Amino acid sequence: MKKTLIVFLSIILSVNAFGLELITDSNVKYKRGIYRNFEEFKFNNPTLDLRYVISVNTESFGFLGTGDKCTYYTLDVGKEESKTIGTVYGFCDGKSIYINSIETDKLHKAKFALLQNVGLYSYFEHIVENYSGGMAYGVGGAGGMMMAGGGKTYSLGRSILDINNGDKIVFNKSCLKEILKDDKALYDVFMALEWKGDYLYQYLMKYNIKHHDDKIVNREMELSKDEANNYLLITENDSTDELYYNRIIKKFKYNTAFNSVYIENLSYSNKNKKQIGLVAKSRFYTFNYDNEFAPCRVGLWKFYTKTGKLKQELIYDIIGHNIYKRDFDENGEIVNAKYINN
Repeated sequence: MKKTLIVFLSIILSVNAFGLELITDSNVKYKRGIYRNFEEFKFNNPTLDLRYVISVNTESFGFLGTGDKCTYYTLDVGKEESKTIGTVYGFCDGKSIYINSIETDKLHKAKFALLQNVGLYSYFEHIVENYSGGMAYGVGGAGGMMMAGGGKTYSLGRSILDINNGDKIVFNKSCLKEILKDDKALYDVFMALEWKGDYLYQYLMKYNIKHHDDKIVNREMELSKDEANNYLLITENDSTDELYYNRIIKKFKYNTAFNSVYIENLSYSNKNKKQIGLVAKSRFYTFNYDNEFAPCRVGLWKFYTKTGKLKQELIYDIIGHNIYKRDFDENGEIVNAKYINN
């Protein structure tokens, strides 16, 4: 890559890389407090004091409360104070970790689930709210009851939390088989079991322990917009397009600010390369009406003639703004280069 590109990006960007203590690190000491978001949990960094009484509650499911039971936890906080605090992700009492298991921005209504382990995949049981338009049976409570004409029912949910991206995943046989696929030894033993459902948690723990060091790939906090732009910097080590693109993908792929990042590589009908560059979906560029991540071009893009010669290079920032361009003649010489103000 041309040195002028490196100089240009060095002027408008600066690199700021860092790493923090992960909640999954072997010798970590859990810090007491309330987590505002997944990042605070992941990096053992609660920013709110835990000064409320923790109440233990039990919900029974099934007709007349004869089904599963689930223990959940609440914080005794007043309604008005709850409004000032807003949404929280979870809390830690210094020994155990609890995460908010229902969607609510009211702390006094939040129901927290205990993480039964903390690792690559953390297991927890929680209350699931179900809505029915017909007969609904087994609404929990002290005994359980039947509701006619539709309503809200409750059931026991079993889920896991992915430490790499914060995804909460329904935990069942299909989920575990998908996780174990990249470990043939564990997968084969599990698939040979007659009663697989009795061993789900056991084999999840086996996988967690075995792959603690090689599967926890995202050890950095969610990137800010400036940090993401910084990482688009073309460095001296990016001696080829492939090295540059792969470095960006590796950095963005597992960061929670991104939904996806991939190479778009198009060709003409004669098989010659037409254009190549990166497309990213991130929280920095969303559809206004529903806040969904939208795809946009990022970083270096190259465009070619039908005969396969480079004709143009464009550089995009993290939200798809074209910030630099340069054009080439048929001999590969630069005929135009300019910065673009957005």
